[in-house]
Amino acid sequence: MAISRKGKRAIVVDGEEFLWRYWKGGTHVVDLDGQLNLLCKADRVWVRAPRFRSVVGCGGRHRCFECPDFFWISTNPRQVAEFIRWAVAAGPDPRELSTDHSPASG
Repeated sequence: MAISRKGKRAIVVDGEEFLWRYWKGGTHVVDLDGQLNLLCKADRVWVRAPRFRSVVGCGGRHRCFECPDFFWISTNPRQVAEFIRWAVAAGPDPRELSTDHSPASG
């Protein structure tokens, strides 16, 4: 699956290339394989691809999780890299939140 680079900036984190952009008041991040698709906004992260902290069941409809305190809107490459490292790391599952509000609605 081809990932569009239009309007996105490339960033290399730990030897892997990702694309990111400021979008709808948050930060949108994708990997080049289509396995990671995240939007982080206002202390929440919406996930639409299977590669997210080894959480089972990601990849269909979007799911919403709480972002850690260190991050809620990235504005520079250092923050984006920190967010990506957190998103792909194995570890305890973050708290899942209600998906009543889609990332596009607010």
